[in-house]
Amino acid sequence: MIDYILAVQYNSIIALLAYWLPMSVCLIGYLCKTWKEYHYEIARSLECQQRNIGYITTLTIGVVVSRIFATFLPGVNVVAIAFDIGWPMVCTAVRSIANILDIPLIKPYKSIPKPK
Repeated sequence: MIDYILAVQYNSIIALLAYWLPMSVCLIGYLCKTWKEYHYEIARSLECQQRNIGYITTLTIGVVVSRIFATFLPGVNVVAIAFDIGWPMVCTAVRSIANILDIPLIKPYKSIPKPK
């Protein structure tokens, strides 16, 4: 019985690292990506409507459903993180950290013009 309890603890750590962590990263990434594309599509559609030209949307139900499948299928979500949403998420995180820590090491020198 004690072996089963120890195995459950070990298996839950494997499940956390192999399924739940990639799924949560993929879920957050795809929610942000879909939200951004949705707002872009609305703005682009209104712009084309004002110009009286046609516009074909790229965000469809098939795209959203495929992102849902990619989020919840084990293994597919790891591939989706690696090749679709991982790099933009890393770039955004690094850019945010760089903006937060944008403190100069040496105080900037401002030259004062000499009066003539």
